[in-house]
Amino acid sequence: MEWICTDASCNQYYKQLAENKFLFKEDRISNPETGETYVYESEIDLSKYTQEQMFKDVQSFGYTFNEMCTWIDEGNNLSLIAECIFEME
Repeated sequence: MEWICTDASCNQYYKQLAENKFLFKEDRISNPETGETYVYESEIDLSKYTQEQMFKDVQSFGYTFNEMCTWIDEGNNLSLIAECIFEME
């Protein structure tokens, strides 16, 4: 499985590990004064989240509950749901 860039401005990438499991990484600022960064990684397993927990994060990016439920029902945009969760960590 290959890394896919989702945000070049912070070197954010993900790769799909399984149907509902994703690994994300990105550069995060560790020292705002110097601009020093570190690589933050997190594995997001959507099966460990309730719909309410997922919605809490996706709504922060302007998505509706109905949109998210449609994605889950159709198996589409699961990586986008996982990305929203990752970005809110």
